Amino acid sequence: MLGSASFRSPRAGFVANRLIADDLPSEHINPEGFAVAAQTIQAWPAYTPSPLHRLSGQARRLGLREVFYKDESARFGLGSFKALGGAYAVYTLLREKLQLSDGSLLWTDQETRKSAKAITVCCATDGNHGRSVAWGAELFGASCVIFVHETVSQSRCEAIAAFGAKVSRVKGNYDDSVREAQRQAEANRWYVVSDTSYEGYTDTPCKVMHGYGLMAHEICDQLPEAPSHVIVQAGVGALAASLCAYFWYHWGAKRPRFILVEPMLADCYFQSMRAGHPVAVTGSLQTIMAGLACGEVSPIAWQILSRAADDACVVCEDDVREAMRSLHRGESSDPSVISGETGAAGLALLQASQAMPHLAQALGLDAHSRVLIIGSEGNTDPEIYRAIIHQPPQPRTDYLLEQLHAIAQIGLQDDGACSRLALTDQDRIGRDWLVDVMKSLDLNVHIDQIGNLFGIFEGAEPELDPIMTGSQIDTVRTVGRDDGCLGVLAGLEIIRCMQAAGIKPRRSLVVCAFTNDEGARYGPDMLGSLVFAQAMALEQALRVVGVDGSLLGEELARIGYAGQLKPGHIKAKAFIELHIEQGPILEQEHCQIGVVEGVQGISWQGLQIFGQSNHAGTTPMSMRRDAGYAAARIACEVRNLCDRIGASQRGTVGRIELKPNQINVIARQASLSIDLRNRDEVLLKAAEEALSKSIARIAQEESVEIRQSRLARFEPVAFDLDLINTIERLAQARRLSYQRIVSGAGHDAQMLARVCPTAMIFIPSVGGLSHNPAEHSHAEDIDAGLQLLYALLSELCEAS
Repeated sequence: MLGSASFRSPRAGFVANRLIADDLPSEHINPEGFAVAAQTIQAWPAYTPSPLHRLSGQARRLGLREVFYKDESARFGLGSFKALGGAYAVYTLLREKLQLSDGSLLWTDQETRKSAKAITVCCATDGNHGRSVAWGAELFGASCVIFVHETVSQSRCEAIAAFGAKVSRVKGNYDDSVREAQRQAEANRWYVVSDTSYEGYTDTPCKVMHGYGLMAHEICDQLPEAPSHVIVQAGVGALAASLCAYFWYHWGAKRPRFILVEPMLADCYFQSMRAGHPVAVTGSLQTIMAGLACGEVSPIAWQILSRAADDACVVCEDDVREAMRSLHRGESSDPSVISGETGAAGLALLQASQAMPHLAQALGLDAHSRVLIIGSEGNTDPEIYRAIIHQPPQPRTDYLLEQLHAIAQIGLQDDGACSRLALTDQDRIGRDWLVDVMKSLDLNVHIDQIGNLFGIFEGAEPELDPIMTGSQIDTVRTVGRDDGCLGVLAGLEIIRCMQAAGIKPRRSLVVCAFTNDEGARYGPDMLGSLVFAQAMALEQALRVVGVDGSLLGEELARIGYAGQLKPGHIKAKAFIELHIEQGPILEQEHCQIGVVEGVQGISWQGLQIFGQSNHAGTTPMSMRRDAGYAAARIACEVRNLCDRIGASQRGTVGRIELKPNQINVIARQASLSIDLRNRDEVLLKAAEEALSKSIARIAQEESVEIRQSRLARFEPVAFDLDLINTIERLAQARRLSYQRIVSGAGHDAQMLARVCPTAMIFIPSVGGLSHNPAEHSHAEDIDAGLQLLYALLSELCEAS
């Protein structure tokens, strides 16, 4: 990913502009236009420059030299920078139509204002631009109609109407409202005052952009030297192009790196720069950054930004919310700053860069960087602002997805599968990565003698038995991203959330990653948790020989994870495991949550079949001792056995190996594995007994010798009923659809159930796929599971 010209993750995205040029077209946007606009607006009543804050606390938090914040929250009392552009365009239009040599007559002479009243201006808006046009119309005497799309909040509509404008709501998104404004203007002989240009309509958008240039003029007066980076919100591009052009002309070769930022859900500049030409983004464009909910670039803005902007980035909604809260509280000695959703986009990008080193490197952000961000608006919708600022802390699903993506790169195969077999070098790298994450959260990291990893977030009463959560990070050879890792990393994200919110739980919270859960290299599966639960002796586990002939204890020491602590050293109050279902039931039933009642019993055995090699062409069928055919008969018998017992029975022959494995030689030896599972111990035993009888019969009929060996045997496990009821209650409170379910796969939770109350939460697996490179779960289902786990762990950590 490093050095890439483009990348995108669940949290943020970056694309480098490949169209950078050596010059700018001056036909539309030029220094003369900026100078006229600045001189005009500075003469308006109540004009004052907006402040530029030096946020030293933010700079330290983000690892930067300086962070500057241009605060537009009080501009002309309208709460955003838009006051500069829309109102200026109204002013120039009225002065032109009324042929005024003295523009001040628009606010001083009543006769002039009466003439202005006969002129109607209109525009489409997400809120701020329409408010500016409505204010300008009231200030200079014109009539005004503002078109808003269906997701613009009522509070923003009322703020526009307060200036005497008529507000008309349009079905669809912002671009639909732009088209409706144009249609109505043509039908009624109104004048469109838009910051979006299109074919045949460029003069007024240029006036808007020249008006925005006053902000850049103020910045250049307020900063003694150019910053290293400027981050500006994109939208249709009017503000960004205005500032970009002004800085290009003012600072020349010393101009800063210019970075566009926009929402992931309305990313027209990101997509356009990646494609190398304007791209229209369709859909609802629903984002909390209402001022940036634009699907199409403004052609005039694109002319400038495609030649002069260095990068385009996207940020997620949650980073914007956190940025707003951070600005509100003030970091260290920083002042409290009121920023609306759109205004916080630049800081949101810096936050993402601080957490994503590859993004910081791509943008050239480091300890020497002096970064200017644009606080383009204040709390233009007070109700939304209060809801965000005072929102209870929640774990971040985008953070979790980012971590899942990161660990999936360790052991990544060409076909997209992850392969981190237990105690291999890839497992060691994964463990090292996990330990680094735990240490970054200041957790106490414990490693026991079987290599189980524990990250401990100490509670206010550490002497109490802790709450444990987790799973594993080892894999089979062909697995997707989420199996096991979801449970571990979700626990760490919950701890990060608690720390960020200043929450210190009563009981300590421990996140576990158990050794050799999958059993793909060493048997049995869930070996680490089995040893932790004192159900398998440590010495026995260390002597296990892997399928590759390696000794578990030696490999554990080789990778550096043979710890000193005795397995079971942590006595848990309860253990909770979040996991993907690894089956199709929840998806088919349209359920968000599986409340796991228990785990099926598991019986694994290996068979060695000994026959006799012979010529495939000369040996009559009736005289063969064919180990391969005997293996095939047994595989068919496993399937027939499941059909006879019924729907609760599972049976799988997952591995068959033949010797000498030649096309024209009867197999002398066959090795195969058998996996039997059932939620009912009586039925599981019956299946084992029936299969043993069938194996003996087949051995006799085929004149072969069959040796059976037990690889693993676990009885069905029922989880704690109180915990099951608690999960259901919390799911109901969050209006999550759920159903009880029995796990068909084995999990560490079934081992922990031997030593403490235990429960599991399942989320749907897309297509029911598991142990497959395509295995994954939808982000919204991961979010549902994460938030439910957070509620459950929070409650358990405070319990007596």
